[in-house]
Amino acid sequence: MTNDLEHIKSNVEENIRFTDIFKQDEIQRMQDLFTNATGVASLITYLDGTPITHVNSFCQICNLFNTTESGNAYCKKADVYFGSFDPKGIVIKQCLNFGLWDANIEIRIKGKHVANWLLGQVRSESVDLLRIINYAEEAGIDRSKYRDALKNIPLMSLERFKDVVKMLDTFVNQVCEEGYQNYLLKKNLEEKKEINKFLSEREESISLLLDSIGDAVISTDRTGNIVSMNSVAELITGWTIAEAFGKPFNDIFKLSNSITNLPIESPIEQVLLTGKIINLGSETELLTKSGQKIHITDSAAPIKNKLGTICGVVLVFSDVTQKYNVEETIREGEVKYRNLINHLNSGIVVHAADTSIILNNPKASELLGLSTEQMQGLKAIDPEWKFVDENENPLPLDMYPVNRIVQSKKPFKDQVSGICCTKQGEITWVNVNGFPVFNSSDELTQIVISFDDITAQKKNADKLKEDEKFLSQTQLIAKLGTYSIDVKHGLIESSEMLDDILGLDSKHGNLASDYVSIIQPDWKKTVMQYFSKEIILDKKRCDIEFKIIRKNDSTERWVHALGELIFDRNGRISKMIGTIQDITLQMTAKDTLKESQDELKKFAAHLQNVREEERIMLAREIHDDLAQILIAMKIDLGLLKQNMLSVVDSKNYSDVKTQFDDLTEIVNNTLISARRIMTDLRPEVLDMVGFTDTVKQHLNHFQQRHKIKCVFENQMPDLTLNPDQSVALFRIVQEALNNVAKHARASQASVLLQQIEDKLLLKIEDDGIGFEHDEQKSPDTFGLIGIRERVSLLEGELRINSTKGGGTTITITMPYINDLMNNNLQNETEK
Repeated sequence: MTNDLEHIKSNVEENIRFTDIFKQDEIQRMQDLFTNATGVASLITYLDGTPITHVNSFCQICNLFNTTESGNAYCKKADVYFGSFDPKGIVIKQCLNFGLWDANIEIRIKGKHVANWLLGQVRSESVDLLRIINYAEEAGIDRSKYRDALKNIPLMSLERFKDVVKMLDTFVNQVCEEGYQNYLLKKNLEEKKEINKFLSEREESISLLLDSIGDAVISTDRTGNIVSMNSVAELITGWTIAEAFGKPFNDIFKLSNSITNLPIESPIEQVLLTGKIINLGSETELLTKSGQKIHITDSAAPIKNKLGTICGVVLVFSDVTQKYNVEETIREGEVKYRNLINHLNSGIVVHAADTSIILNNPKASELLGLSTEQMQGLKAIDPEWKFVDENENPLPLDMYPVNRIVQSKKPFKDQVSGICCTKQGEITWVNVNGFPVFNSSDELTQIVISFDDITAQKKNADKLKEDEKFLSQTQLIAKLGTYSIDVKHGLIESSEMLDDILGLDSKHGNLASDYVSIIQPDWKKTVMQYFSKEIILDKKRCDIEFKIIRKNDSTERWVHALGELIFDRNGRISKMIGTIQDITLQMTAKDTLKESQDELKKFAAHLQNVREEERIMLAREIHDDLAQILIAMKIDLGLLKQNMLSVVDSKNYSDVKTQFDDLTEIVNNTLISARRIMTDLRPEVLDMVGFTDTVKQHLNHFQQRHKIKCVFENQMPDLTLNPDQSVALFRIVQEALNNVAKHARASQASVLLQQIEDKLLLKIEDDGIGFEHDEQKSPDTFGLIGIRERVSLLEGELRINSTKGGGTTITITMPYINDLMNNNLQNETEK
């Protein structure tokens, strides 16, 4: 501040100018009064010849000289020379141009040459007029004008001119002295005003400075009473300077420890006592005027005078409540962060910029087999370990996770690596992620590496690859390909095996139309209708067999397509995935088998016919031979009986008669058995009265023979069957009832005959012990086998339902068209 004030004073003396003492119009008026009084021309200039006043009464010769370039140059040269000359007195010389008398009076202020008062252009008797005229000609001035101007030059003796110059010099010095004193007085007032302004601005600047800084500032006197506070201090404490001024600091500034809640010794008292700067910790709390506690950091320093005596204390503090809370939150966050990473199922390792480990969680120790203490500061993994790639080849050093980030300064994701430990002899597979951490100057400060144990997943993936390879091989063997249909966009993706089945090359399209074109033309409509109705409309799973024509060799092949539908969240079909298998060999075998079965069926039918013919022949043989023999025997026994009884005495009569009666009974029973055998072989009533009455008769005989109640329900009074059908159905009833008699242990059996649309239904039920499903295949079930063969010959269907203890039901359905239906069909055909 002292230097600034001295600078203000020095400017007053060093920079003083003639025009600072006198105003311009005052200087001009003094010059005009002098010229009017003496007739001598005058001009006031600066030291470099620059005019301060307007020239007056200079002779016309000067004006003429100033009109020419050379004359003007001469005049300026003369003025500069005359004005810069610094003798110790008055300078009186003749004009350099044409010899007129001129004078120069130095104007000095406090001995400093600040201006010149030029006067003259006076002609004395000693002036050389010839020289003046010649000089005018050199300057190019008109001679006539020059002569007229020369006549107007005032004529004055040199002594008289010197007196005038002295008089002016005395006058100028007196006037300058008085003017300078007035100037000093004025400047003194201005200096005081400037100093007051400077002090005011300085005080205001300090006040603004204190108010503009972010910290609060309080100062006290040597007794600890408050003398000043900036606006920040007022805002933080809640006290204004008007309220706090002169009060003890401890009444305004009450401090405590935020952890212990105990009061803290006043920093002002500590500074006044020790004379040292005192700093308080971050746990310091200030109780504001409103009773609110806020965290502050502060420092108190002594204020000393020039003698080093403490005359007060200044306290600088700031509200760090938010910062404290943020730091507290950060501390809590760090605890949570550590707890979090310690409980993560992923290994976490944090490296410094030099790759040394500075932090790791327990999972990392577990996966790497090193304790936290062993890992701290390490720049590399245990030397007995090595990283390998997915093919178990050694991983290059530049691909080690930490090295990747150090070199690239970029994060990476999902690097699958194996950590191979020679001690354990096993590879731990991990999925590694990493990212760099930079400071505000974009300098790498940390590298964070996380890794998950994927050993099990890796093994599963390897197993999956093996399974996929196995599946591919089995698909190749089974000629089974897979497909996926995007129903919405009509796009199909197919496996290589399916492309091979369909005869497609790698350049084929994936539109549905590309695949539809492969379907054999005779099957195309069927397949498209099946797809649109069964799959799209009814949303059923796909299961269809059809023919295709391979693209590459145009050969026909049978394929079997299976597919499952996938629906979106709205229940609409989005995809269908499935398989297509080449079943040409199976279908060929099936056709061959069907042909074989047809042949077998024909052969079985032939055997049945042969068997029936043999039965008819046997029945006829028994009827024609055995029955007649038995009848003849019966007649012969009757005749023999009569003859014997006529000659036998009375004593033996009864015994002989009994013996003949017994023989006759045996013949009668044999005849009945023969007739039964004939009926079983080929009941005559089947040809005579038909199937229905024959079944009724057979049920009656069966009921009498086996004591099992039989019920016959016939819902087809107009049943019409051809001989083969009648025989086959009767043999089925006959075989079924034989099984009931042999195995069922039933108390009742029933036979139902009815027509359902174009089908004839024959149902045979019993309430016997039944049997399990597997028992149908036992070696002694030839009766059921015979029934199946006869049903097959009738082109019918056989269903056998039986459970242990629940009886048995045999149901036969076969195609049946009676006369009325035949007539209707013929009429429809004719129409």
